[in-house]
Amino acid sequence: MVDIAIVESLRQLLTHFTTIPESPEEEAKGEIPDPTPFFSCTEDNSYAAYDLLKVTGLSEVEEKMFSFLDMVRGTIQRYRVSGQLWHLFGDTHDAQLVRIELDPLRTRGQLGVARFRIGDLIQMGTNYNRDWAMGWVQKLTNLPQGTMVLQFVDKEFSNRYGVPFVISSNETRQ
Repeated sequence: MVDIAIVESLRQLLTHFTTIPESPEEEAKGEIPDPTPFFSCTEDNSYAAYDLLKVTGLSEVEEKMFSFLDMVRGTIQRYRVSGQLWHLFGDTHDAQLVRIELDPLRTRGQLGVARFRIGDLIQMGTNYNRDWAMGWVQKLTNLPQGTMVLQFVDKEFSNRYGVPFVISSNETRQ
């Protein structure tokens, strides 16, 4: 039997992300429900929670959002166990952003991954990504040194459904 905290966490996340009309490229604004119970659960518990919610009737966008959130959950867990991103990008004194695009996985069979340090974002602030880059400079400078922010994005689904398929997780070296 699945823990009710996992079901409630998933329900709150689905509601939050599928009812906020935001720019599909930006993270949802406002108080994001705590994703920890869902992001920490096993794959079996993830699908058990989904099955319980599905009985109540989920919309197409909620079903796609579950697929997105479940992929994020599994990816975070695999990266934590493997330490792959820490090996790839190393520790830095400053916080850093690692943007992980999930939609290329469907078309090319691999994730799109890009790392941005604060200096990279400041340089980007002079071109068309100014608002996005400078917003991240502000967020990263307020985080503890060495934090790696994983931002998961699905641009295809964001554009198709008009809600942000974007969520971040702050990671520290384990």
